[in-house]
Amino acid sequence: MKNDPDRKLKILTPNEIKDLYSIPCFNQLQRSQYFELSEDEADVLETLDMLATKVYFILLLAYFKVKPVIHRVKFRDCKADVNFVMEQYFSNASPPKGRISTSTHYHIINKILKLRQIRRMDAQAKNQLVAHINDISTITMDPRYLMDESLKFIYAYHFMLPPYRFLQEVISKARILQRERLEIIIKKQLSTHCQNQLLALFNHDSSLSGLASIKRPPKDFSYSQLMKEVASHQLIRPLYSEIKTAAMKLSLSMVNLEYYSSLGQYYTITKLKRFPIERRLLYLTCFMYFRYQQINDNLLSAFQYWVRKHKQASKEYGKMQVVESVDTLLNDMKQALPFLKLFVDDEVKDKTPFGKVRQSGFTQCPRMRLMNICSQIEVLYPERKAYEWQYFDENHPQIKSILRKLFACMDFGAVHSNSALYNQI
Repeated sequence: MKNDPDRKLKILTPNEIKDLYSIPCFNQLQRSQYFELSEDEADVLETLDMLATKVYFILLLAYFKVKPVIHRVKFRDCKADVNFVMEQYFSNASPPKGRISTSTHYHIINKILKLRQIRRMDAQAKNQLVAHINDISTITMDPRYLMDESLKFIYAYHFMLPPYRFLQEVISKARILQRERLEIIIKKQLSTHCQNQLLALFNHDSSLSGLASIKRPPKDFSYSQLMKEVASHQLIRPLYSEIKTAAMKLSLSMVNLEYYSSLGQYYTITKLKRFPIERRLLYLTCFMYFRYQQINDNLLSAFQYWVRKHKQASKEYGKMQVVESVDTLLNDMKQALPFLKLFVDDEVKDKTPFGKVRQSGFTQCPRMRLMNICSQIEVLYPERKAYEWQYFDENHPQIKSILRKLFACMDFGAVHSNSALYNQI
């Protein structure tokens, strides 16, 4: 595919590439360290005839100690280093000028490679690196990680650092090879029906349905947002068992599964449509594998949220109703006060028949009202739990409309599948 992003992979930034391959920039302390020659290095220096060749050898050797890269050095571009070398080893001579010939350059490089015990990467070494990166790509597809592993391999086996383009090509090919292997597996593992259902998600024109809706997570736990999440759950649920099996058959690390899932989320539907069917199925399978788990977590959290919200609302409702009941009781007791005063009124003689006293009291507080007050006093405070249940009865339609739909989306399991609770669920 011409526009395959893996074929024009950008791994390092221009500054990072420059830092990896450019000539080191030494300070005075570093010059004292890197331009110091060992006994073996001094012996090689003595085998060289011309001053320019000797200075060139010392410069390249010092740079090679920092990083195993072949540099084509011009004396005028590193005057500070040249001056240091002249003061250190050739104080009575003038700094060299001109350009070192290509044959002399490679002659010196060969001597440095032998001294540092560094090898050029031949075809066999390159194949070993390719095989190593292919293995690592089954663990992670992160280009930066693969680049780090490439450099570790090169340094561990004492190879010269190859050109950046070569490393870029090795990593790109490893990613493409790994992806194509997975595309073949996913095509075999998914049934025709499942493939058609997944690909049909691209055909929804509305952004509120199909893949566009599934890719959009809920903003909050409002009814409208949760119903979209329920709709996404219902789309994936019939396919999830097959999706999960196919994802496990890929034998990928969790890091790589998440990587391919992220691509399914990252690319727009328009962009995904441009990819081959096999790649679309790979990205969608990994994406749906994680998205379905996320949807389940969201719906479970939403269920807990709404249960807590209604429980708290029922308690507030119960408290409010208790306060109202107590206020009503106090008002009623005020009406019963004249009746009670008859029992301590000195104007009412002890010989007065009780029936007459009672009838007089009923004129101020009707009999039924007094009986109601007595009933409330017997209870003293109304049962708050009863009012809480009254809240659930009054709000039953609203509660059922959301909690039942959330509950229906949940999958349950049990250690003992014949347990009474499990059977009831």
